[in-house]
Amino acid sequence: DPHLGGTLTLLDGALQVPALGLQLQDLSANLLSDNRERLAIQGQATSGTGTLTFFSDIDAPLSEERQLHLTLQGKDFTLVERPELHMTITPDLTVNANAQGVDITGTLALPLMDVAITSLPESAIDVSADTVLVVQPTDGPDVRNAAETRLSSLDGLPLTAQISLQLGEDVHFSGWGLDADLSGALEITQRQFFQVPPGVA
Repeated sequence: DPHLGGTLTLLDGALQVPALGLQLQDLSANLLSDNRERLAIQGQATSGTGTLTFFSDIDAPLSEERQLHLTLQGKDFTLVERPELHMTITPDLTVNANAQGVDITGTLALPLMDVAITSLPESAIDVSADTVLVVQPTDGPDVRNAAETRLSSLDGLPLTAQISLQLGEDVHFSGWGLDADLSGALEITQRQFFQVPPGVA
């Protein structure tokens, strides 16, 4: 029956993510627990000219009834900076999770996105994410990106989401003879993967 208490703080950190071409600056995080019933974590980081902050509470962290509440907010935060893709995000998202599932709601704005694609790697060819496999083929490579029967994208934990994706004024795509500026919004709704009843092939 352990009791958690204390504060753990990270100040003035920096982190490089070469795969995304990022260098995070002013990285700070604070973990606080004054009892065994609540764990609070908050932090922020700078990337490019933008910032990203998060606030989270974990209730009953050592119990099977644990619950997570997380808010993620930012403005013009550089998420990717590579020759083929430069993207900034302005998120305002809320995540609630427990043993029964994960729910994500809010808005995700893309103020800047510059995509320049000349070719696709072989790994980019994939099946649709809503494909459900009853039996994984045994005479070839695994089919990536497909859900196994009775499993959601979080290995059996239901995932739901209601996210408004909003394109900003500086969104551009070029590739395969197409050169276009994009605008608009997309409402993304994610529900638990369809579960195939036992005995159904």
